[in-house]
Amino acid sequence: MIDDANACSARRNHFFRRKPMRVEEFKTEQGYFLGRRRLLNRAVLGWGVASGFALSRGEAAQGAAYPPLIVRPGLALDRDGREIELTQATSPGLKNTFVLIEDAGGCRPGPLDKCEEGNYLLSIHYAEVRVGDVQLGGDCGCDEIEKQFVCETAVFSLERLCDEACPCTEKAGSRKCRCGTTDSCCKECGGRHACLCQWATEATIPAHEGELCTWNGYRIALEDRVGLACVSVVCTGNPCAPIAFKSINDACGPRKILKGNELLYDLIRGEDLTRICKVSWAKWHRERNRMPWDEFVGMFGVDVNKPEQRPNGVTTFSVEFSGPVRADSLQPDVIVMTAIFLEQATGWRQLRRVPITRLVTDPRVEPGAPPMPPGMTNYMVVVVRDAWIREQMQRGEDSWLTERDFTVEIEIRGDWILDCRGVPVDANSRGLTAAPTGDGVPGGLFLSTFRVERKPNDPQQAGE
Repeated sequence: MIDDANACSARRNHFFRRKPMRVEEFKTEQGYFLGRRRLLNRAVLGWGVASGFALSRGEAAQGAAYPPLIVRPGLALDRDGREIELTQATSPGLKNTFVLIEDAGGCRPGPLDKCEEGNYLLSIHYAEVRVGDVQLGGDCGCDEIEKQFVCETAVFSLERLCDEACPCTEKAGSRKCRCGTTDSCCKECGGRHACLCQWATEATIPAHEGELCTWNGYRIALEDRVGLACVSVVCTGNPCAPIAFKSINDACGPRKILKGNELLYDLIRGEDLTRICKVSWAKWHRERNRMPWDEFVGMFGVDVNKPEQRPNGVTTFSVEFSGPVRADSLQPDVIVMTAIFLEQATGWRQLRRVPITRLVTDPRVEPGAPPMPPGMTNYMVVVVRDAWIREQMQRGEDSWLTERDFTVEIEIRGDWILDCRGVPVDANSRGLTAAPTGDGVPGGLFLSTFRVERKPNDPQQAGE
């Protein structure tokens, strides 16, 4: 039996008939459910921004040098598991924003007029304020005033960045599984369950961070702030609006993101990855029928009815991506085109590589769509040696493409193609579908094959 009340993880009411309920009992009841909910929030869900809190600029007031900063509605959990909810767009200002001042007693909230020009970390805090006056009668005639409700809200803080560097809250994972970790669940799979068991065993229960402190009529969670952005602040000299936000320097790095179920499933499926969304030869990808010779050479800019034509090497073999990719990563070696011939006597496959010389990477932007960022593209076109086209496709004499039907194999190396974030394109091919590609993992190999009719010996037969 537990004798020490400190050994209890939590205390809740035990109800029975005719139990007297005083203020203390109701506080215990409410505190129990608040505490348990916040324990689950911080131990299971974690903390950080769940959604919203987008930053924008409003319209500058007449005579103001800078427009006001606006924080849009959002939801976050702080380290203690408290829900920080902003239900309407709010501008940080004199009544709802304080400056974090460090002294011998630690951090404390200070007024905005103590703020100096420079770079700051803008954070949001859980806050509550008691509202609704209730007058309690007193025996001496001095009525006591109480508050009917507790309103949960949010306030902002500014913390000076001494080294001017904006902090990053998403640190690299530090969980490591010890070598030799095994268990009875899966001896063949390297003890994956044992790793999970080790991580859970060594994890600590997130502690309660402490009580709220009072500032400007609010009770605030001073230490449990959630970072929103790094901003530049200037002094205005106006006692009603002592500061202005000069610029938003970084509205992502300081934010710790709370990874909910929907976000995690999207990440597992690779929804954030750039893919190959279209290839120009898609209708022939792994098709049983052979591509007609006329259509094949037409993709190299050759018209069989115009033998005098001189192709420039630009083909219509093109690849389109679902998002911007770095144009400098689209080197000729990211795509390989191979013609495969069957050696009649033995059945060996003989391979000949098509000489790709360069890639045209001019982006394709729909009318009305925003322009592609500098150095980025979403499109590439294959260019081959024009002499090879004339030799293998235009001249009447035999070539490697004349003897028999052949197979073309096109390989795109996704690991070498980087999107605008520097992440390899998810290029893995999937079954009979040419595009979109992807298996939810960055990089991979896109492989496409199709069969082609042999080149006629007599160019006049090409159109028959």
